[in-house]
Amino acid sequence: MFAAAPWYDSGAWTAVGGITALIAVPVSIVSVSISYLIYTSRRTLTYSMPVAYPLLPAWPGMSSGLRVFHNGRALKDPHVYKIYLAVHGRKDIPSSAFDQGKPIYLDIGVPIATLLEVTHDPATTPIPKAQARNRCIEVSPGLIRKHQTMSFMVLADGPDARLSCKSSLVDVGVRRQQEYDNRRGIYQRVLMWTIVILVAVWILSDPSAAGKTVHQWVNGLTSFINSL
Repeated sequence: MFAAAPWYDSGAWTAVGGITALIAVPVSIVSVSISYLIYTSRRTLTYSMPVAYPLLPAWPGMSSGLRVFHNGRALKDPHVYKIYLAVHGRKDIPSSAFDQGKPIYLDIGVPIATLLEVTHDPATTPIPKAQARNRCIEVSPGLIRKHQTMSFMVLADGPDARLSCKSSLVDVGVRRQQEYDNRRGIYQRVLMWTIVILVAVWILSDPSAAGKTVHQWVNGLTSFINSL
């Protein structure tokens, strides 16, 4: 008498497992890809202040007698800061997104003496207007193009600037640049490892079918490269 083979050893179950893996791989990859695309396509305004340096020498005895004046007023501890404001996503930020016409406030926490330079990349019109007021740079309501980066160089009186951003923008996320980059990096790593793990499961579940498919992919890619 022969013992019946376990249910998990049956050819039918192997076929079902192969089909399930074949379906699960693309579905999971597409799901993670859509999540990543939704995150990166949403309109997001990021801000950062990577540049900060003092104007007076820090060596002992070197700063005595040196002063920096602005409009006749001596600055106690003058520093230059460079601030970036960038738009991410697939759509512009229209002027109508500024609720009640309120500007974007970039607060550095120390008094700003003057706004030295404003640059836009790309320098397409219209260009949002900006001005320095007390501790803030105020970006007036107006059209801000997608993928546009604005930089502001300021002369301020104080060494311990800390940048924060306040806005009344509707349907626009506002984040620190580092936070935005970190989260995007997490999505990228999750997508990469999802693809690697699911493809490995697919190959292990049905090596012959996976091998044929990979072989077809390689042949197709080779033909495409040769046709260039």
